[in-house]
Amino acid sequence: MAVAGRNYTGSEEEGNRTEDRQSTQRQETKLVYWINGRKLIKVIKQDVERFQHNLSYHKAGFGFLVFFSLTLMWYGLWELIKVTPVINNPWVAVASGLALLALTGGVYKLWS
Repeated sequence: MAVAGRNYTGSEEEGNRTEDRQSTQRQETKLVYWINGRKLIKVIKQDVERFQHNLSYHKAGFGFLVFFSLTLMWYGLWELIKVTPVINNPWVAVASGLALLALTGGVYKLWS
């Protein structure tokens, strides 16, 4: 077959069609993964909201979970700072903390 002065054989055309089909299939697969991911996120969000709503009736349990979570986070950060060579120095830690507060606007809120 001649198109625009070029001769194409059937195998080249079939190869192009095969590549187009594979490209379309890849795009469809990515779309399906994206849609399923969105659905999964929506389901997880609904489950978490339901758990939070049910837990709001149990004030002591909710308070304990918040306290325990904060304690675990504090312990983890404390141990992480011990192992990090740069932040292990107290002066560097203070300077880093002030720099982070300055970046987040926390210094302004703290001193105003």
